[in-house]
Amino acid sequence: MYIYPQQDYFLALVPGTSFEVRNKEKVDEVMLAVELRKEALQAKK
Repeated sequence: MYIYPQQDYFLALVPGTSFEVRNKEKVDEVMLAVELRKEALQAKK
């Protein structure tokens, strides 16, 4: 997983998944998705 900070937003690149958030109300949803993906990757180790 890669996170690219940008001005006023960030871009999260999760292999196998594509999404873009421009609505601040969706940020919590995206952060949850990133956290879940991170946990899944850590569980594979």
